[in-house]
Amino acid sequence: MGLFGGKKRKAKLIEERADELKRSAKETLEKLGEENTGVKAEEMVKALSSKKYKYTSETTDFMGVKLYRIQALRSFGNVQKGMLGGFIEKEGNLDHAGEAWVADDAKICGNAQVYGNAQIYDNARVYGSAQVYDNAKVFDKAEICDSARIYNNAKVSGSAQVYENAEVNTTRVEDSARIYGGASIIHTKKVAGKVYGNARVFEAEQISGNAQIYDNAQINTPAEVYGNAKVYENARVSDHASVYGNAEIYGSAQVYETANIFENAHVYGHTKIDGSAYICGEVHVYDNAKVNGGEISGNVRIYGNAEVGCSSVSDTTEIYGDAKVYWVESIGGNSRIYGNAVIADELLGLIEIYDEDISEPWEMI
Repeated sequence: MGLFGGKKRKAKLIEERADELKRSAKETLEKLGEENTGVKAEEMVKALSSKKYKYTSETTDFMGVKLYRIQALRSFGNVQKGMLGGFIEKEGNLDHAGEAWVADDAKICGNAQVYGNAQIYDNARVYGSAQVYDNAKVFDKAEICDSARIYNNAKVSGSAQVYENAEVNTTRVEDSARIYGGASIIHTKKVAGKVYGNARVFEAEQISGNAQIYDNAQINTPAEVYGNAKVYENARVSDHASVYGNAEIYGSAQVYETANIFENAHVYGHTKIDGSAYICGEVHVYDNAKVNGGEISGNVRIYGNAEVGCSSVSDTTEIYGDAKVYWVESIGGNSRIYGNAVIADELLGLIEIYDEDISEPWEMI
């Protein structure tokens, strides 16, 4: 056949394969488009294959990189043909498919990708290898960079920054929030604090103020952490629990149900706090201690394997060892409850203890 004939045959095979792929794509689009939206396959092919924007002559410099303002070549979503957009470095930054758009003075550069129906506007910046997609929005002066991912219905605004390998999914990140490291925020109403390390926040109510969640800490449905509170190491806060003020939860401590930890309280070790417990003041609860309901305040220390339930404990009381305290009206002063002490008044709840030293099961009179 000769070299020339071989090239012609190869070109013909490529052309036939291309036609076959077009026919297959058309059939698929007809099935997806006409059955579900009534849109003709030809129109869908044209919309998917045609460019939706072009560069204008207006440029700007961002971090030493030349960016070009874009202009819409066709109408889509809320964008009208001829409308000016924001700035990009190259076409790889903003997908021509879908309704993704960069507007105002927003900027996208580096290997960053914006696609799907994502919107970048105001003075927002997306760069590095960051990805913003689905229906996500980044606006105001927010910054997304490194390998961060913003997706689904996430909204990042204010002067918030999401960077390194962090991800934000269907969450409102605002104000001066900082999300970084390998942190993951999913379906949370509001994040305005710091979440970093390998922390996970899932369906929480809020992380706001100067609150910090880091290391391997987890905040789950629909807990809240705010003020100057910190949750770190392997601690867990979940259910309707609240941590605020200057409180700190760390170690492998667990706080859940409707517990409130606030002021300067510290909860750590393998402690479990649940029920409607209120722990405040300068209280420290640690080791394997458990607190269920009640109010713990002052400079109380609860530790060892001690258990306290539905009781009011204050002042400089210490409860430790294997001691158990339930339904006690008041324990205060310099009381020490320890050893194998068991104090309970399930029926009346009228026991009051002050400056007592109890190490054995206590007999009610």
